[in-house]
Amino acid sequence: MANIREIERVIQMAEARPPGSDQERMMASFVAGRLERLGVPHTQIDFRTVRGTATLYLVPFLGLLVSIGLAWFYPLVGLIGTTIFALIAVMEATNRPLVSRMFRLDKSQNVIGLIPNNPPSGYEDSPPLRQVVLVAPLDSPRLGWLDSRSMQQAIAPLTLLALLSVLSIPLLVAAWLFVEEELLLFAAAIPSFIVFLALLFIMQRDLVGTYVPGRNSNASGIAALLTLAEDLMRHPPVGVETLLVFSGASQAGSSGMTNFLTENDFNPETTYFISLQNVGRGPICFTRAEGPLLSLQSSPGLVHVAGDIALSHPNRLMRPIIHRGVPTEQYAALIRGYQAITVMGHPDPRESTAPPETIDNDEVDPYEIDSACLLARGMIRRLDEEALSGEVPGLEYR
Repeated sequence: MANIREIERVIQMAEARPPGSDQERMMASFVAGRLERLGVPHTQIDFRTVRGTATLYLVPFLGLLVSIGLAWFYPLVGLIGTTIFALIAVMEATNRPLVSRMFRLDKSQNVIGLIPNNPPSGYEDSPPLRQVVLVAPLDSPRLGWLDSRSMQQAIAPLTLLALLSVLSIPLLVAAWLFVEEELLLFAAAIPSFIVFLALLFIMQRDLVGTYVPGRNSNASGIAALLTLAEDLMRHPPVGVETLLVFSGASQAGSSGMTNFLTENDFNPETTYFISLQNVGRGPICFTRAEGPLLSLQSSPGLVHVAGDIALSHPNRLMRPIIHRGVPTEQYAALIRGYQAITVMGHPDPRESTAPPETIDNDEVDPYEIDSACLLARGMIRRLDEEALSGEVPGLEYR
C-alpha cells in the first residue's frame, strides 16, 4: 500500500506551481529533502525556461503573419520568411526548440535521484542490465479556453487544421511568386487567420488562464514517485538501475525533460521511461500512444506488461488509453527514440470514479495513487526479471 503519510506531506505542500515560479522551487526543495531522508543520492540541476507554451509559438506564428504581409510588396522575402517560420513552428511542436531558447528567462530545476541496482555476489562490478527512468513533473498547469470539454473533444481536428494552415502559407506564397495571381494571397488570409486564432487561444491560457490547485496536477505524481523511491530503496532491483527525475517546467514545452535528455544519453534498447502524472483520481490508465494528431506509440513491451498487471488486478480498473491532450513528459522521450509509457488518471472527468466534489476541489485518492505505484512497480520488477533471465545463471529472481 502507498505510504499515506508521504502522500499527505506532498499534498500539504501542493499549491499552484507555474513553470519557473517560487512555488515550483519550494516543491523541488521539498522533494530534495524527502530524498535526503530516504537515503537516495540526488542532485538538483538548474536550467532556464520559457514561461509557458505561448512563448514557444509567439515568434514563429507572428513571423508567419508578418511575412505574409511582406509578400504583398516583396514576394521573395515573404516566401523565405514564411518558409523559415513554418519550419520553426514545426520544430517547436515536435519538442525540438530553436527560437524559444532565446526567451528562456526564468529559472527552473530538475531534481534527479539514483537508486542503484543490487547485483548478487560475484557480479558487483557488472554494469546494470537495464535502466528505468521514473518521471514526475514538479509544476502545475493553467486552464484556458483550449481546455474546455468541447475543445478537448475536438483537439485532433483542431491541431490538424492549425498544422495545415502553418504549412499552407509558404505554399500559397510560393504559388503567388510564380503565378502572380493576387487571388492566391487573398486565399492565404484564411490560414493566416487560423494561425492568429491559434496564437490567441494559446496566449489566453498562459496569460490569464486559471491556475489549478496543483494537488492532482501533479502533486499526486510526485507522491507516487516518492513512494516508489522508498520501496525501491528497501528492495532494490537486482539488474535494473532506477533514475528518479522530478522535472521542472513541464508546462513550458517539457523544458525540464528536454534539458535532461539533452544532457544525458541512454541506450534506447535497455532504457525505459515511465512518467507518473495526475494519478490522484481513477481510473488509472496507461498510454498505448500519445499525441494530439500523429500519435507516437508507447513502448510495446511496457504496454504489454502493464496490460498483464491490469488483468491481474481487475478490481483496480486499470486500462490502456490513447492520450490526445497536452503531451506528457513521455512525448519528449518517444520523439528521441526511447521506450516510454505514461501512467495517469483518465483525462476525461466524466470517466472518473471519484465523487464530483473531489474533482471540483482537486482532491486526491490515496487508493488511486497506490494503483499507479502498483502498476509502475510491477513494470520495474518485470523488466528486472526479464533482464536477469539467462544473464545470471543459477540466480533465482526474488
